[in-house]
Amino acid sequence: MAKNNRSLPRISVECPMTYHNVDSPDIKTAVALDVSNHGILFLANEELPEGSLKEVHIEPSDKLQAPINAIIQIVRIEPAAGTSKQYKTAGVIKLLK
Repeated sequence: MAKNNRSLPRISVECPMTYHNVDSPDIKTAVALDVSNHGILFLANEELPEGSLKEVHIEPSDKLQAPINAIIQIVRIEPAAGTSKQYKTAGVIKLLK
């Protein structure tokens, strides 16, 4: 069993999300996989530049969870298993809106 070194646990959400560059209204869709107080992991249909800032909106399927609106900084990108057209993308939350 792999040891989890995270100080805050991630919560699996697997729900639709949108994102865009902070300086552009061009909205794209993705799938949020999990979130924590400090970050988000999502599946994007494009390889986003590491270090770039994105504004994200996550609308959890569970109506008991509040929507998340935040500015994130992309910190890790890796191809998703089994596909060459999707990328597991990790971002650090810089600002909750």
